[in-house]
Amino acid sequence: MKNIMKKSMFGLALGFLFATAQGAETLSKTETFDLAFPGGPPAKLVEAIEKASGQKLNVLLPPNLSTSAIPRMELRSVNVSTVFNSLNLVLMQDENLRWFPVDNVWILQSGSERRSSQVFYVGHLLTKFKVEDITTAIQTTWQLAGKGSKAELKYHQDTQLLIALANQAQLETVSEVLRELQRALAPAGPAMEGIGTHKVPQDLPKP
Repeated sequence: MKNIMKKSMFGLALGFLFATAQGAETLSKTETFDLAFPGGPPAKLVEAIEKASGQKLNVLLPPNLSTSAIPRMELRSVNVSTVFNSLNLVLMQDENLRWFPVDNVWILQSGSERRSSQVFYVGHLLTKFKVEDITTAIQTTWQLAGKGSKAELKYHQDTQLLIALANQAQLETVSEVLRELQRALAPAGPAMEGIGTHKVPQDLPKP
């Protein structure tokens, strides 16, 4: 009788292990997915992941971060954790954002500001452009590059200084825009003058 019971328990254990192995194998096949996301706000990314993975996500999105820009991505054979952790490497540099896991909940958080201030003299540009033209050009470039969040511009009229409070990438953008605007003011350099002409010395002795 005891042998029969032992054999029955052994058989049940084998059956349980076999079923568990099958379940794990099925899970490993279904937990990865391909993701095509055209870019957009965090809520749209969550929708795209849920559609691609076939599972509902536990996500918390603070209202003040609802319009944050998530970049375009084309991923193959990934899981939810891989998507968010890889995305953090990009968002921490450009948007100071990160997806933080708490058990099975993903929370979008704002990282450290990492902003610094820098001043730019723009008085020479005001002979051709208005201050609004300059600041609009900078802000538009920030927005197109997805780098406009939490960056600030202030103009000090008495000193004609443009003060920027932004991260390093945004400050570099300010410098680039001002350099391009400077080119609109720069006259033709010495190398451009006299191209196609030849000046004859006026003090040549007469024959």
